[in-house]
Amino acid sequence: MTISVTFIVTLDPQYMMGVGRKWGLLGKKVNHLYIADGTPITVTTLIESVEGNDYRGDSVVGKKGDRFVYFGLEQDGQWLRRWKLRHKQLDEIFNDAASTEVNVYVFLGHEVTPQILLPA
Repeated sequence: MTISVTFIVTLDPQYMMGVGRKWGLLGKKVNHLYIADGTPITVTTLIESVEGNDYRGDSVVGKKGDRFVYFGLEQDGQWLRRWKLRHKQLDEIFNDAASTEVNVYVFLGHEVTPQILLPA
């Protein structure tokens, strides 16, 4: 099963200080980076569930059984912070998916694992 996941991502204000900061989704083939100006970002990507316990897609990285989606914050080409939307959170997204299109609200804050909220 393949679903189109739209991540609506909010960055904690503490990470917006600094000139030239960019943030967003970091994929294995494509990065979606935006200027850190306080505005939430929206990024849509396809994620495929394979064999019921593995995930694939341009935004999915990691080893089988431990896949994740990266979000990152950089300044002047140097990574300042990265967050991992972990395999178990991908499981949650797929388990809660009522259709092939899902919106996921993501908050990138102090914790390494982002907070997610799925629509009811």
